[in-house]
Amino acid sequence: MELLKGMKAEEATGGRTIWRNIIWLIILFAYSLIGGILFSAIEGNYDKSELLKKYEQDLDIYEKHQILQVEIFQKLREIDLDQTYLQNSTIISTEVKRQKMLHVNDALNKYEQKLGINIKLPIMEDTRWNIWGGVYYAASLYTTIGYGNFHPETPAGRIISMIYAFCGIPLVFTILLEWGFLYYTWLDMFWKWFNVKFCASAMQKHLKRRLAKEKTRRAGSDLSLRLTSLGPLTQIESGKKISQLPIELSEAEGQRTVPLKAALIFFFLWILISAFIVRLWETNWTYFTAYYYFFTSLTTIGLGDVVTETPNYIIFNLALTMIGLSVVGLCIAIVQAKIRLIFDRMIRSIDSQYRIRQIDPDVATMTVIPNEKEGIKRLCEAQPIQDRIIYIAMDEHKKQLLEDRWRQRSSMINRITQTWPSRADKCIQTGQRVDEQPPPRIEGSSTLSDEAEDADYDPVTGKRVVPPSTRRYIYTVFD
Repeated sequence: MELLKGMKAEEATGGRTIWRNIIWLIILFAYSLIGGILFSAIEGNYDKSELLKKYEQDLDIYEKHQILQVEIFQKLREIDLDQTYLQNSTIISTEVKRQKMLHVNDALNKYEQKLGINIKLPIMEDTRWNIWGGVYYAASLYTTIGYGNFHPETPAGRIISMIYAFCGIPLVFTILLEWGFLYYTWLDMFWKWFNVKFCASAMQKHLKRRLAKEKTRRAGSDLSLRLTSLGPLTQIESGKKISQLPIELSEAEGQRTVPLKAALIFFFLWILISAFIVRLWETNWTYFTAYYYFFTSLTTIGLGDVVTETPNYIIFNLALTMIGLSVVGLCIAIVQAKIRLIFDRMIRSIDSQYRIRQIDPDVATMTVIPNEKEGIKRLCEAQPIQDRIIYIAMDEHKKQLLEDRWRQRSSMINRITQTWPSRADKCIQTGQRVDEQPPPRIEGSSTLSDEAEDADYDPVTGKRVVPPSTRRYIYTVFD
């Protein structure tokens, strides 16, 4: 019931989040449109002038090529129509002249092709820097992909590019993280619903295992306290036995969290879907080429060896790319949730080490390893391999908090093993150490405890011999 209430609360919060992300989407569209207009205005005019110059140069080369072909034909004709040929033949017909001209033209074209020269009538090209080309270039800036097929040539364009990227990269990263957390909210709600609907028994078993571990730990704590303490257990902080204290597991401990592999599966599935869609207008691409293009785009590698050939469809490419990049934000959100879970577990583990140190300092890891860095390292080594990898991604602030917690706990005075006031007074009067005094009488008892009666004393000095503890504890790191 509480889980369903939590899901309803998350749905209400998710509604507000959707509107906020719609606003972010409008801001991103406006920012992209502004970039497209700026870059098309700055680079478009320059590109048009360069294309016009190139067209005029190609046209001049083509005209010279045509003139040279005619001159070569005339030379060959003069050689062919020498005086001997004219004396021994009739007048050459027009058809023969035309056939010879075609043969000469074919011979010249084959010669030029072998040289790698291909001279055709030039066509005036349109500039790539229209508004959609500008949006394409703007998107390659603020997503940090940088395909390389679009780049500014003017100083003004380069200056605007730096300013645009400087403002756009933080903006887009914020939007992608917002979308990633929105996807995480949806995925988390679906995961909880799926577990409640189809995996209720598994969740109950998981919760029972956590509760059983907690009860076992607390029962062991009570037993150890009875063996090591001469005072009543009712004096421990809350006034109750440890096993009688209410068991409260954190929310993360009581339910299953969204696995990281679910986000990775969705990431690669989105690449498959995007590769299928993009081939609707990139007809020259194979499916593998489309998949390769989106993989290099969503990982922000941007090698530039495969780029879109239809900038007019950039709005669709941009939509597919932004959704894919927000899935990367989803992965980051899941990793951050895992980091918070591991951080809470390690805090509880440090507190468990402190409780064990209270019970028996001789066997506590916190006593053996007082150094906080080494202690945290030992805790990490006891984690599963996946948690150890995620711990590497934990920020330095959280790691410092763990070290501070270890240092704080290891320096605290053991409240349970403090000396009793009567023994402390006698210690001050006799000058002897507390462990050398005869054992005190337990309140409400006329005889010494069994442990006091069986105690050994040195025959020479008369001091009590306190043997080292031989008790050991079996506990989980994240209990």
